Amino acid sequence: MIKINLLPKELRPVDRTPFPRLILIFGTTAVGVGLLAYVAFLILVEVKAENIKLAERQKILGQYAQQVKQYDGLDADLKKLGAKTADIERVAVRDVAWWQVIDAVWSVVAAEDRKVWLEDIRVLDDKGTQQIVRKSDPLTRQFPPYGLQIRGYAAGLDAREVAKFRMDLKKHPVLKKFLPVMNFNPDYRLTEEKDFVEGVSMVFEVVLLAEMPKAGGKK
Repeated sequence: MIKINLLPKELRPVDRTPFPRLILIFGTTAVGVGLLAYVAFLILVEVKAENIKLAERQKILGQYAQQVKQYDGLDADLKKLGAKTADIERVAVRDVAWWQVIDAVWSVVAAEDRKVWLEDIRVLDDKGTQQIVRKSDPLTRQFPPYGLQIRGYAAGLDAREVAKFRMDLKKHPVLKKFLPVMNFNPDYRLTEEKDFVEGVSMVFEVVLLAEMPKAGGKK
C-alpha cells in the first residue's frame, strides 16, 4: 500500500536524525579533524626541523666560503711569490756581480764636476731586454739575457754632458765586462727645473745590455 501525506509542507512532521547516528557523525568528524590537526602538527615539526638543519648547513657553508676565500687569497699570494722567486732565481744564477755593477754606475755619476743625477736604476731580465731590443729591431729573435736600464737628468741643454756620461759608462772596466752593449738612442727630453741655475734639464735613458748568448752554451 502506498501512503501519501496530503498535509501542507509546513505541517508535515520533520524527520530527525537518530541520536546514535548523530553521535557517529560528530565522532567521525572529530576524529577526522584531529587526524588532520595531527598531520599538520607533524608537518610543522618536520618543517621546523628542516629549517634548523638548513640554517646549520648555511652556517657551515658560510664558514667554508670564508675558508675558500682565504685559500684563494693565499693561493694568489703564493703564485705571486712564486713568480718573484722565479725572477730572482733567473737573476741570481747569472754570472753578474750586481753590487759591482751598481757601484761602477755610481762611481761614474759621482765623478768630479758631473752635472748628471739619476732617477731610476732597473735590472732587466730577458723579457725586459726583449722589449727594448724590439723597439729598434722588431724582427730580431735573439735577446740579451739581462741588462741595466738607467734614467737620469743632465743639467742645462748641453748634450755633450750626456754623451760624456754615456762614454764614461761604456769605458768603465766593470760595466765593460758585464754589460758591454749600450743603446744608440739616448732619447733626450727637456724638462723645466725651478731650483737650478740652468732652468731646464735633459731627461735621458741609458740601457746597458749583456752580450748575446752563443748557440749551445753561455756567452
